Amino acid sequence: MKVSDKIIIFIIIALVFSLPFFLRLLEYNFRLLFAQFVVAILLIIFAFKIKINNKSINLDGIILLFILSTIASYIYSPFKYIGEYNLIILFTVFGFYFVFTNVVTSDKISSIFYSVFISAVIVSIYGLLQFVGLDFLSWGKPGQRIISTLGNATLSGSYLSLVIPMGVGLYFLNKRLWLKRLILLGLGVISLCLFLTFSRGSILAALIGISIFGVLYFKKSKINFKIKNKKKLVLIIVITLLVLSNIGYFVFSDSEAVKNIIFRRTARILIYKTMFEIIKSKPLIGYGLGSLPVIFMKFRTDEFLKYHYQDQEFLRHAHNKFFELWVERGIINVILFILLIGMFFYKGICSIRNTTIGDSILTISALGALSSAVVLSFCMSSLSYISVNFYLWLAFSVIYVNYKRFCDITKHTVDKNLAKSVKQKGLKMLKYDNFKNSSFKSNFIFVLILVFAFILIGCGVSSYSGKFLKKAETPFFLVDSTVEEKIEILEQKIDKNECNDTDYYNLATLYAKKRNWDKAIENFRNALSLNPENKQAYNNLGNVYFNLNEVDPAISNYAKAINIDENYLDARYNLGIAYFAKGDIDKVIKEMNYVLKKDPDYTDAKEIESYIANQ
Repeated sequence: MKVSDKIIIFIIIALVFSLPFFLRLLEYNFRLLFAQFVVAILLIIFAFKIKINNKSINLDGIILLFILSTIASYIYSPFKYIGEYNLIILFTVFGFYFVFTNVVTSDKISSIFYSVFISAVIVSIYGLLQFVGLDFLSWGKPGQRIISTLGNATLSGSYLSLVIPMGVGLYFLNKRLWLKRLILLGLGVISLCLFLTFSRGSILAALIGISIFGVLYFKKSKINFKIKNKKKLVLIIVITLLVLSNIGYFVFSDSEAVKNIIFRRTARILIYKTMFEIIKSKPLIGYGLGSLPVIFMKFRTDEFLKYHYQDQEFLRHAHNKFFELWVERGIINVILFILLIGMFFYKGICSIRNTTIGDSILTISALGALSSAVVLSFCMSSLSYISVNFYLWLAFSVIYVNYKRFCDITKHTVDKNLAKSVKQKGLKMLKYDNFKNSSFKSNFIFVLILVFAFILIGCGVSSYSGKFLKKAETPFFLVDSTVEEKIEILEQKIDKNECNDTDYYNLATLYAKKRNWDKAIENFRNALSLNPENKQAYNNLGNVYFNLNEVDPAISNYAKAINIDENYLDARYNLGIAYFAKGDIDKVIKEMNYVLKKDPDYTDAKEIESYIANQ
């Protein structure tokens, strides 16, 4: 293998290993910056390689059409600043897919799967420590749903549900007993962590993914799955009862987590009803990329407001990927997404049908992960985030590489006799000894150096990542690992009666970061009692009320901030958004016009005004 190929594959291994760890190191969008940075390096090296080798490039027409339709949706969207994030994610994962399918060979896929699996085990171990109260970074709370390093229980569960079929593939790929046991132990850790995220959709997705793997694997290997050992049967029954008993306790207990699950289920149904109404109003081309948060505010009902999530300014996602695509990009993009999934299922089935079982295992694993992603698409919107979407495109890449290899071997035929002739070569390429070679230690060290280099570079550009956050979100929504420490310091000052209005204001914003709204309101009021002219306190107090869906108190506080400073544009913009939530369009236009008169470059105000003008 050429040096350029080795470098690219090492960088890919570093990316798939490191991506799940980057959410909480600095802030959310650091993950996206990291992925963009790595993909940019991959593309540069790949372009240089193509220039030297003059190599033909692999590309799929359906993928190109999907990307072009998304770009078109972005162009006509009145909410480009919001849609920019989704467009960047699409280009990032496509850039990764493009390089992967043109450089990585079948014999390196097992190495990449090992990297994915090991990183998932580490993420899961930290999640379990978090659950029992040994969270040394204070990213979660003991006994609550595991968020691990992903920052959100749903994202953590979705990520693990995609990884599990890959781990199962590694288990069946290996013949060494000690390694199979280690992989089985790792799968147990990942599965337990997945269960403790209490993400129903993710658990279902993992079960479907494993089932698809099992059906394809046992059919391919012509194994009749029968339990001959009674002890194994008893063990399976005991484990099943334990799982069901835990689920039963979780469902019927009076814990806040359970109430939240029931609450979310009710809200989810109301969200879907609203999505139907939005789709019916503009089914062909949608409202434009990034439009869902604002459009939903126009269509949401009073019934929904009763169950509205308490920690959101807008509804970020539709909790169904197909609805989300349809609302923003129209029916054509939805059809292309379905064709995209169908195309890779077809290619995967074709490549495993006429190759050896050893050569097919990793393709079957990727098909299992793809099946999990389909389930996630129906019940949540985790595929809208880089941390989950990336692994969907990894599955696409693996399927494509193995399908291309199958086509090269059979010369685009299904000649089974010809396919069988590569049996020994295929098994040799996929066995563990190929992963454990003499250069493995130096390769692993090289990957670690790359990872730490990316971290250092990311630290240098982290301040730039703020441009990817929607401007309407106030800074107190950016959580860092020092919040608890800062709160403790300020609370100690309060106990000593050494607090001024600035200290109370800072304490309120810290509690707002934690979404402890009661404490945030209390301390903003304390700050205002000491300094009634603190316009930022009124504005952020209004933001807190808006997040609690108490629109009238929010309007009142925005108005007080504007009374102090009539040119306080952020407060005027927020006031306009609050009027938008009430459906008072004339007042929305008045506030946005004022903002744009003072600041013609206020992007969000332009997009809201543009949206209203186009209705």
